Amino acid sequence: MINKVELKGEVSYPGQYEIRKGDKLFDVINRAGGITRNTYLPRAYIFRGSGDSTKLNSNRLEVDLSDITKNNDSIISKYNVELYANDQVLLF
Repeated sequence: MINKVELKGEVSYPGQYEIRKGDKLFDVINRAGGITRNTYLPRAYIFRGSGDSTKLNSNRLEVDLSDITKNNDSIISKYNVELYANDQVLLF
């Protein structure tokens, strides 16, 4: 899979997921079965490009998942960022 992201940690089904055009963080987390009851919402990390073995370093982006529990189709959160190929998302 070329257009993939990897979810690690406290999601129902951790693993690799295909990203589709316009996919954002909360979309992929929901596709992975959502957060677990143990998920620490105030902090998660996105490592940009860390799944690409040709890249020696990656950027770490810290996000807050507190808004993911709001039952609203048009979730507007500054932390619901667009994901890119080879991102790794770590939920605690």
